[in-house]
Amino acid sequence: MSDPVREYYFIVPDADDVHVLLVPEGRFWTLLHMTLTGAHKWQSTAHVNKAANETLGSHGTKPDG
Repeated sequence: MSDPVREYYFIVPDADDVHVLLVPEGRFWTLLHMTLTGAHKWQSTAHVNKAANETLGSHGTKPDG
């Protein structure tokens, strides 16, 4: 049996929650997304967070304040 393949889409708002990040894909625009393979518990988010941070080019964030 092969590993499951999952597509993840991210809604990345700007600081004022007015706009969201869209990226070009061919002739169209789409939400930031990526495909991951492998079996994970649905409650686990570490693999998604890691891949999202790598995709966005950031290696961690901290809340304002």
